Amino acid sequence: MQINKGEGHKGFIRAHKIIAVIAGVLLLSIVVFFSFIEYSESPTFCKSCHIMMPYYNAWKASEHNFVPCVECHYPPTNSLESAAWHKIQNFSMVVRYFTKTYDPRPFADIPDASCMRIGCHSTRLLVGSVVTPKGVSFNHVPHMEQIKDIKLRCTSCHSQIVVGRHIEVTYETCFLCHFSKLNNAGNNKQVNNCLQCHQIPKRTIDVNGISYNHLDFMEHNPNIRCIDCHLDVIVGNNAVPRERCYACHNIPARFAYYTDTTFIHEWHVTKHKITCTLCHLEIKHGLETSIKPLEYANNCTLCHSKNMHTAQEDMYMGVGGIGVKGSASPMFKANVKCVGCHKVATQHGLGAKLVGQTYIGGAIGCKTCHGKDYEDIYTMWKTNLQSMTADADRQYAAAKALIDSSDKNSPGYTKALKIYNAAAYNLLFVKTAKGVHNIDYASSLLDSASSGFGQVVDLLKK
Repeated sequence: MQINKGEGHKGFIRAHKIIAVIAGVLLLSIVVFFSFIEYSESPTFCKSCHIMMPYYNAWKASEHNFVPCVECHYPPTNSLESAAWHKIQNFSMVVRYFTKTYDPRPFADIPDASCMRIGCHSTRLLVGSVVTPKGVSFNHVPHMEQIKDIKLRCTSCHSQIVVGRHIEVTYETCFLCHFSKLNNAGNNKQVNNCLQCHQIPKRTIDVNGISYNHLDFMEHNPNIRCIDCHLDVIVGNNAVPRERCYACHNIPARFAYYTDTTFIHEWHVTKHKITCTLCHLEIKHGLETSIKPLEYANNCTLCHSKNMHTAQEDMYMGVGGIGVKGSASPMFKANVKCVGCHKVATQHGLGAKLVGQTYIGGAIGCKTCHGKDYEDIYTMWKTNLQSMTADADRQYAAAKALIDSSDKNSPGYTKALKIYNAAAYNLLFVKTAKGVHNIDYASSLLDSASSGFGQVVDLLKK
């Protein structure tokens, strides 16, 4: 058989061409693959997904716009395994985007190590106190330590709860912590402790055409309080409605941790950087926080003591007296609120419109639910209390006269004074709390007071 050398040579050339093409395709694929990997770590790649555009624009306008996204979003590491895992994550994001399985609310958990790396903010904790552009004195060190049951992260305060503000200071987080004990600005002492964060403005300020300087006020009255002028500076509270948990969790067993604040903060804040306002209701803080001017006026505790109705509440619950065991009013046990009996308006017509409305108790409260017969019972209660109170007042006057005139070193005086103080307190308690709120307990207190005053007279007369 004769071999055609020309055909063999052509086949050899074709084989080499095929191998060369395959090698070229492989080489090109490798180049494209690594180029894509490199490109996937650029900010330009991030904005290729429409859901990332707001974050890209915020980054572009921020002070970090010279730092590639991956420098912050991936922890610093020289591990080949870690680097490979990050590449896989990038690729999986692309797959989820094109398969429409992505989360429309992207979440990023930036580790503190990314912020504190060499060349970035590694010396931040050594700076000491600084003053923010808003004039707030701040020190990073105490905030990065354990605060009560919370270990904060960098992104706890530098987050992006408002699209368009990329890793700026989130003052809303500051308010949640620093005003956590407030309830609609109810704690005047804490509100007035403004100088912990703020400095007294030294420049002249112009407001609505009126110029004034804070230092002038301080000169006339060094003890003037910020809250004397700036009343409406805090609105809201940081409560955590249980319903907010349902936005993320649907496993009943998880809700057993609802009251375990240490665990909740460790898991959500320290480990996973969940934005505080996803759980907590917002607290607003600033010179203008209300939609309606003078809205702070609805907060009674700005002018009135918090315990204005403590005596009435205690009487209603059957507690608070000295040396007298009581029981709650039947109305309290039936869960009747104050407005169930307080139905008599003190103002009507234009008066109510101008000065507001107050409701007081009366027979109509009994009659509304129990019928007309209970009007007589209410009258009987008041009559009996007035009589018992008058008797106790007479005995109080006799006992007080002896307490004031007796020798404090005489035998029995110390014991008599102790009995007198308890009896006088119980009498004042009934008068202040209005014994009709709990007729049985009030009667017991008045009996005890009268008996106590009698003992004082006996001890001191001897």
